[in-house]
Amino acid sequence: LYFARMPRCKSCHRIIARFDSDICPYCGESHPIDQGYPTMDVTHAFQAFGDNALYHSKTKKTACVLGFLLGPFGAMYFYLGYKLMGWIECIATVLVTAITGLLLFFLVSQTWLMFLVGVGIAYLINSIFMIFFAFSLSVKDSNGELLR
Repeated sequence: LYFARMPRCKSCHRIIARFDSDICPYCGESHPIDQGYPTMDVTHAFQAFGDNALYHSKTKKTACVLGFLLGPFGAMYFYLGYKLMGWIECIATVLVTAITGLLLFFLVSQTWLMFLVGVGIAYLINSIFMIFFAFSLSVKDSNGELLR
């Protein structure tokens, strides 16, 4: 295990926290840490695995871009950690595309291009939902954290 290098007071030489940079809690020395003292951010010193892994917050911008580009495939939901909703979105897209494509194929024109129209309609429906998502103020990921 690698331990971060903790600063010492320049007067009493006791280990103090970086947050005590204005006054030493032991000897009362003002500005006890030298300005050039090398310290390390402890979040980079320790690596956790499993349930204790460091959390990386998600961004609303990335979720919106994924929703607009790959929305019919549930990419936004997978990014936010809602795997079930992602799979539901994928299945709904396939069903809407197939049903719309078949209806247009048999009722309008006997060409296979009607399936592309079905994909376009599924994409349009998803884009409408993405507009509501983009303007929502309190979107959370699967961990309950607000998006940045």
